[in-house]
Amino acid sequence: MEGFANKNPSVTIYDDKMGFYTQIAARVAEMPMYRVEGCIRICMRPLLTAICRHSREWVVKLGQFLAASTKDLNSEFDRRVSVAWQ
Repeated sequence: MEGFANKNPSVTIYDDKMGFYTQIAARVAEMPMYRVEGCIRICMRPLLTAICRHSREWVVKLGQFLAASTKDLNSEFDRRVSVAWQ
């Protein structure tokens, strides 16, 4: 994920990725917690819970990278404006 952030993607690309991971979490949350295969009942809850948790963590991590990128860009803009006014 750091490799993605190091490419300085646009806000739109961040939004697309965050929407993708949010959509995964929403779809997984709607899935049944148990699956019947033949005569075996499989508890899917641990797997589905982990997928939801990781998807949400990825959204948070992307948000942190976006915030850091925005802060850096804002600092650079402030520096350029202050140099231009001197």
